[in-house]
Amino acid sequence: MSDEKQYTEVQPKHNDPIIHCGHLGASNHHFFKVSGEPIKFCRPDGTFGKAEWLVACNVCWEKAKGDLRNIRICGDGTWIGDEPAITKTEDTGRVYENKIDPLAN
Repeated sequence: MSDEKQYTEVQPKHNDPIIHCGHLGASNHHFFKVSGEPIKFCRPDGTFGKAEWLVACNVCWEKAKGDLRNIRICGDGTWIGDEPAITKTEDTGRVYENKIDPLAN
């Protein structure tokens, strides 16, 4: 197997808004691009934002058991740069039950 990094096809673009779990210093992160409507959120100061990207550290991802709704969002930011950053990883084989009802609003 090659040591060369393989990047995912979909990557954040410069100035894309992101929301995150707050653990930006963690060694591993999971990146999710939502399809359809962006995630709407309210900051502690009462201002609102929207983001199509959610970033969670491995600990928060495991704690959420695969349900993005269970990831505690602690911050937002803006992606800087257009260089690929998200690499493909080998699937761990862990499967979480999808708890999202596609018919629910």
